[in-house]
Amino acid sequence: MSIILEKIVVYFEALLASVLVPLPTILLLHYCGESVKSSKLFHTVILLWLICFFALSIGQFTNWFYVVTPNNEFIRTSLLPLPMLPLVLGMFVNIVGLIRRRKKLSTRYLVAFLIFLLPFTGFLTVHAFIDIVPFLFSGVGICALSMCYIIVSDQIIHNFHQQREIANQRASVMVLQMRPHFIYNTMMSIYYLCKQDADKAQQVTLDFTTYLRKNFTAVQAKKLYRSRTSSNIPKRTLPWNRHSMRICSASIMTLRI
Repeated sequence: MSIILEKIVVYFEALLASVLVPLPTILLLHYCGESVKSSKLFHTVILLWLICFFALSIGQFTNWFYVVTPNNEFIRTSLLPLPMLPLVLGMFVNIVGLIRRRKKLSTRYLVAFLIFLLPFTGFLTVHAFIDIVPFLFSGVGICALSMCYIIVSDQIIHNFHQQREIANQRASVMVLQMRPHFIYNTMMSIYYLCKQDADKAQQVTLDFTTYLRKNFTAVQAKKLYRSRTSSNIPKRTLPWNRHSMRICSASIMTLRI
């Protein structure tokens, strides 16, 4: 009974290691925007994985690849590299697929996949001839965590830039949303003030140019002033401040006159 349990443990250890072969293939195709169902890369890797799975299943009922003694001692046979060979080939296929798709990936993603694929391929190759199960799982775990860290950090940076771009677009929309009749009324007010009150016309012209400058500066500086509370912003930085109020009051005075 103990021999059967030991063989089951060995089988699931090998199966767990083999599952790590098609996983990077799926991730690679996902980040390259390719369909898994129609990908020759995925079909090739899955075919190699199925061959390994079939060979490992045969090893459960035969002593072709390994032998478990009554003392629960695991003894490798000379045929053990055979079920490991499809996994090694699958990893090389992944590396070739990564190289062919390198232009579709960012530098960080390319480095992340290489950090996982290259060491894992080396570990599998060595494990086919030498028993290094503890080093295999620990090394692969470190490589997988490193790859995940790079990918997740890149996603965070991408989301940050995306949010900043959205804020910039909102600031641009705010400038474009300046009502045309406001500009028209301001220009007409300046026109009439030039005849009635030259000093007032100069002041309104200065306020109007300051108002426009602050609006366009808000976009150029990539700051979304309106998304913040006015209490956190100095009054001199607000595009919609005393300058616009002066313009409005001057327009009203002109209409009264």
